[in-house]
Amino acid sequence: MADLHNPLFEDEKEFLERQKLEYERALMGDVEGIKAKTQEVSKYVAIGAGVLGGIWLLSKAFGGKKKTRRPSQRG
Repeated sequence: MADLHNPLFEDEKEFLERQKLEYERALMGDVEGIKAKTQEVSKYVAIGAGVLGGIWLLSKAFGGKKKTRRPSQRG
């Protein structure tokens, strides 16, 4: 059986724990970057939707109804 207090295993465990923390920090940094980018894009999408909705409402309010012609029936 392996000795549970072998210094080689302690160093490897410490190394792996440090590596895990580094990966965790890097991942959290990536998540924050993605979050910031998503918020920025969603802000522009909301502004664009508001502008298009406003244009549509104004066109409906001031456009009036178009008169449609019925085709004449010849017989």
